[in-house]
This record gives sequence, structure tokens and C-alpha cells, in this order.
Amino acid sequence: MFDSNFWKKTCVCFVIILPVLYLLAIFTSDDKTDKKELSHSNEPHSQVVPKVTKLKTQGLARYIGVSNLAFSADFGQPTQVITSAENIEWQQYRWEDKTYMLVGIDKYSAKVCAIYLLGESPLASELKNGLKKSELQQKFPLAMDFKLRSNEQTAQIKLTQTDLATKPLIAFKNGSYAVSYISRVTKKVVAVEYLDKEELLRSGLYKVSSQTPLPVRYSTDVLSSDDQDTMIQEIWEVLTFERAQRKVAQLSQSEEATAVAQRINQTLENDPKKYLSKKQLKQYRRLKADRLNDVKVLQLRPNDVSAQLLADAQVDAERFDIYINGPVVNPVQLVATTGKNQSFWNNILFSKNTNIGFNYENSCLIVVYDKNG
Repeated sequence: MFDSNFWKKTCVCFVIILPVLYLLAIFTSDDKTDKKELSHSNEPHSQVVPKVTKLKTQGLARYIGVSNLAFSADFGQPTQVITSAENIEWQQYRWEDKTYMLVGIDKYSAKVCAIYLLGESPLASELKNGLKKSELQQKFPLAMDFKLRSNEQTAQIKLTQTDLATKPLIAFKNGSYAVSYISRVTKKVVAVEYLDKEELLRSGLYKVSSQTPLPVRYSTDVLSSDDQDTMIQEIWEVLTFERAQRKVAQLSQSEEATAVAQRINQTLENDPKKYLSKKQLKQYRRLKADRLNDVKVLQLRPNDVSAQLLADAQVDAERFDIYINGPVVNPVQLVATTGKNQSFWNNILFSKNTNIGFNYENSCLIVVYDKNG
């Protein structure tokens, strides 16, 4: 039999060990829970797909889908009408240095299919330029997965995390959509684009999956020289408007810089293979053939332009900065872009140089800055 000392020792062990085991169990459980919570918090945010909430239609979104006549009845006649390579006629509205608006009229339905807005909105709306990114996220439910009915089939738009940060998409109850272009620098909305369903699918702004072919974005019409001159004029309008908004020194159109742009265009056109990489050449030839639906972005900064091209075009490389971009189909592209495109256009928009010249053919834009100006 066990003596009394044994039982005393056993009781003491239980008194000491049991609480320790209990506490270990608690801490181990908490540690596992923390690890689970940590693991859950590190999951990619893209796995969470918020439900699309269609908002009450507000501001300019109310005019998407209305007739051209109804729009002009409320806003008057445009200050300029621009023919483009798209299936759209663009109408410009500008109110001094406060508002610049480009209204897209579908050539077939004669209805408003798109509205680009720079500056102040002519109508009261919570969605506006200058809105902070954080305010936008608080005011509007931002989804990443949209389903649209097109050609009796369902098309699906999936936004990436980058899309959500730079061009979030908002749906309204009247079937229209709004894209807010957010500057990576200021973290504010710099342009708002309102679209109908078909133009959203045509735009190429987001990744789209569909069982049926998407609507064609571009027509095969070649712009006349007058139309090309009008496009240059509108690009000038956007440049001067945006620089006024940001209080950047105003531009002057330079005949010498324009002549350089024209010589660059002509020299490049004569023998593009001599001056462009294989990748660039492929896109350039598609531009010149007006195969815009097949073109990916062609983009050359001053450092990308061939020294041989400058020499053959008799251009002083030390004096002129040259930018080449295509396809350019409407002037607001200079502002309503994201990612690398935004960086490219910002270099043009906010250059410290003020003397500028242009050449525009086959949706290919050449911009030249004279650094001596």
C-alpha cells in the first residue's frame, strides 16, 4: 500500500501540473487561431468579389442613351464636332477654363453613347473630378466582377487590383457605367468617362470574356485632311485646358516644331523598317493600313526615337523632344489613361517646354517640343 507521503506528493503534482497544462492548451489554441487569422488576412483580395450594386442614376450618367436632339436641347450646340475613326461623332462642349466635355454620339442610333468630362461637372453629382481616391471608395461600392448581356449572350468584365486602383468602374440603374481615372501622383480623380454597355465592351479598358464576338470599336473610314486638322485642334484644346487647370505655363504653337513633326512623319513613312523595331513596325503598319481593331499601342518617347531617323529628317536631337503615339482616336486620351500610358501623356501634358508642334495621320500622333522656346 502507498504511504501517506506518496498521496501528498501526488496531490501536489496534480495541483501544479493541471493548471500548467490548461494554460498551455489555451495559448496553443490562441496561437493556432492567430495563425489562421493571419493566413486568412494574407489571402489575395481579388478572391473577394463584391456584389455589383447599381446606383441611382445621377449627373451626366442620365444622358447616356438619350437622343442627340434631347442632349442638345439641354446643353445647346457644341463648340466643335469631330469625326473620328470610331463609330462615333464627338461633340465638344467647353465652358471657359472650368469644364471640358466631349460627347460621343453613336453614328447609327444617333444617341449619346459616351461622355468624357474634364474639370467641373455641369450637373450636380457625387462623382466628380478632384475627388480623392479614399473619398471615392467611401462614397461608391466598387465591384471587380461585372456581367453584361450582349448579342443574347453574357459578357463578363473582370477588374484587376490595378484597375480598381486606377480606373474603378461604377454601374447605374439606367444601364450606364462610369469610369473614374485616378492619378497615381495626386491620388485624385482627373477625368470621368460615362459609357453605355456597348461602348464599355468596345473600349478595351478591362479584360472581357464572352462566348460571342465583341462589338467592333473602329470603323474603316479614313479621316479627311480637314478631320485630321480638327483632331489636332482638339488635342491642343485639351492640352491648354489641362495645363490651365494645373496652373502650368501655357503653350505656344510653333511653326518650326510643326515642320519638324511633318518631316519626322514623312521620313518614317518612307522607310519605317529602317527606324523601328520589329514590334514597333508591326503596329505602325497596322496604323497606316487603318487596321485599328488589330493595333496595340505604339508609343515612342524621345529616348526611343531612332538617331538615324532624326538625322535623315534633319532634326537637331539636342533641341527637340519627339513623342509618337497611336492609335489616338479622341483628344481626351491625353488625360483619360492609366498605367504606362498615363506616364507617357503626363510627360507631354506637363512639359516645362512651351513651344509645341503636331502631326496627325492615320490615328498616329507626333508631338514635338522645341526646347529652345
